[in-house]
Amino acid sequence: MCKINTLLIIIISLLIFQSETNGQNEENKPTSFFELETGIGFYDSNMQTYDFFRNSSSVYYQSDRLIDNISSFYYQWYIGAKVEFRLNDNKHAFLTGLRIKKCCSSLGKLSSDYESSEYFFLLYNKNEASSEFLKIKEINQASYYIGIPLELKRIMVNKKYYRFFFKAAFDLNYRLHTTTDVVFFNNLMEEYEDGVINKFDEPADFVSVFYPMVGFNFGREDKSGLIVEFALPSLFVTDKSVSGLVKPDVGCGVQLNIQVPF
Repeated sequence: MCKINTLLIIIISLLIFQSETNGQNEENKPTSFFELETGIGFYDSNMQTYDFFRNSSSVYYQSDRLIDNISSFYYQWYIGAKVEFRLNDNKHAFLTGLRIKKCCSSLGKLSSDYESSEYFFLLYNKNEASSEFLKIKEINQASYYIGIPLELKRIMVNKKYYRFFFKAAFDLNYRLHTTTDVVFFNNLMEEYEDGVINKFDEPADFVSVFYPMVGFNFGREDKSGLIVEFALPSLFVTDKSVSGLVKPDVGCGVQLNIQVPF
């Protein structure tokens, strides 16, 4: 009888210890994470409205044909670092950090245009006596921003080796520097580059983007992991004058993160 009581005491003690250990494991789950991120986004865009673009060197032109003959392109690429703070339920989280972003836009002649697939005309100077045109192959602009992302995360599926989540996020960015480059049809026209660049408006100093995301987090929560996220759609919250060349509209993108608990 004594042996049975001793065995029962040992079994109960083991069960209590196991229960306490499991509880401690739940409590010891990391609630703070450090992330390194990189991402890219592409946007549908239209040319900014300027009256100096031409299909030909004639002073008479059909302005409604300009968008058909000049193509526009816009994308952004960024790197950054963030911290994630989990709430007590381990389902919700808040993320913020610092991000460096490069936004690129370009204008060029559509290669399918039957009139000329190599260049378009830009009215450089006009007076009562004459008009001066330049042949341009493409114009490229790059703006550099420093920004702060603010993200709310909801973990929908939480398994041992992967998690599926949804994010509602936006970032606020300040423009540091902008460069514009003109590719002329003839290199002899390069002396006019500064004059051409001055015809375009500067991008906005502050830019904000809203980007809902879905993603997968691979790896154990208490170890380093890889995160893959997809943004669709991505929308500009502030004025769309984020480029002196084009007006971006709706975009999509992908983001990769390395996550480390701390």
